[in-house]
Amino acid sequence: MKCKITKIAIIMLGLLLPFQAFSASLVSDASDSHTKSVSLSASYKLSTPFFNHFLIRETNLTSGIIANKRVLGLKNDILINADEAIKNLSNFDFSEDYVPKYKNSLYGLSFLFGYSFKNLKVELEGLYESFDVRDTKNHIIDNNYRYFALSKQDNLNSDYVTLINNGVKLYSVILNICYDFIGKNTSLTPFLCVGIGEDIINIFDAVRFKPAFHAKMGFNYRISERAFLFMDMYYHKIIGNQYSSISVKYPKVLVFPSTRSSVLAELDIGYLGSEVGIRIFI
Repeated sequence: MKCKITKIAIIMLGLLLPFQAFSASLVSDASDSHTKSVSLSASYKLSTPFFNHFLIRETNLTSGIIANKRVLGLKNDILINADEAIKNLSNFDFSEDYVPKYKNSLYGLSFLFGYSFKNLKVELEGLYESFDVRDTKNHIIDNNYRYFALSKQDNLNSDYVTLINNGVKLYSVILNICYDFIGKNTSLTPFLCVGIGEDIINIFDAVRFKPAFHAKMGFNYRISERAFLFMDMYYHKIIGNQYSSISVKYPKVLVFPSTRSSVLAELDIGYLGSEVGIRIFI
């Protein structure tokens, strides 16, 4: 009986040794893929905006802030296009102030260059997001919802200037520091990243630069020795909310032409999203 047990043990040991060697190889390969490796990545992103505290005011080089009585959007039922409609203040809606709302970004992209050393990874990330403005009033004429006016008085005889809102476009360059939680599961690797960088912001047809904070958490899924799929959730926040010296349009001759001005806009910009992409170690 003891002899049979010994033979069975020897056979099982012989079968297990190659499996153990294969498992050790996988762990070694996974570790090697995260050790002193250069990686290239690309991802597709979906994001939801958290834009708050909208405020917009005229400014003048000599007198500073100009007090606007009203911020007005075009009426939704007018049947002429915006180029003509903005020439008459009566085409603007005095029933409530204009407050823009923004759509989700459905076509965000990200490209990353990374360098890994054991569990740590440094990434240089370039990303693009676009949040178009929403038509909350169902305007009859397309794109009329994009136009609004700043009126100095709460009446139809007031001087006013106009602007166009084509949404918010963000081009970001972020330096991320990431930590990969490499464990016994060689296929699935959780990670956490934090980063800082600079955003190029297109807002009200003006381009401005702002610092930004970026954080993300997700996981890598190993599909080959050098290739990983990754999924994560992220939060992006622009530091600072003022956008100065924005140009305005003068749809009619001003009563007081000396008060030609620009605009100071305030908007807190942040967004939450998810992405899926592929990372190749080279």
